[in-house]
Amino acid sequence: MVLGLLLGYVVPSIVINKLNYRLPSIWSITYIFSAVGIYMIMTYVVVHAKRGKHPEKYYKNIISTSMMRFMGKQTVKNMCVIAFLIEGALFAVFYVPNMVTGINENIKKNPIDYTFTYNQSVNQISKKEIEQ
Repeated sequence: MVLGLLLGYVVPSIVINKLNYRLPSIWSITYIFSAVGIYMIMTYVVVHAKRGKHPEKYYKNIISTSMMRFMGKQTVKNMCVIAFLIEGALFAVFYVPNMVTGINENIKKNPIDYTFTYNQSVNQISKKEIEQ
C-alpha cells in the first residue's frame, strides 16, 4: 500500500520539481499497488485470528471467528467497496480546492484575460497579429 502511494503521489512530484518533466498519465496505474495492499490488509484482518496471550478469549469467540473465516471473502469484498467509495469521496473533496488553487494562480500570473495554448513546435501568433 505504501509503495503504491509513493509511486503514485511522491515520485511524480519529485520528477516535476527536480526534472521539470511531467510523467505520462499511464503512470497513475501505480496506484493499483495501493488497492492490492488494502485488499491484503483487509484479508489479513478478517481471516487471521490466533490464540494470543489470552486463550480464553480466543475459545470464547471461536464460533464467530470460524464464521468470519468462512464468510471472509464476501466480507473483504464489502470492505474493499467501502474503501473504494471513501477514496472516491476523498478525491472529490480535495479535487475542487486543488483546481481552484491552480486557476487562481493562473489568473495572478496572467494580467490579460485571454490566452493561446500551442505546442512549442507550432508557429504562434505574434503580438502585432493579435492587435490587428
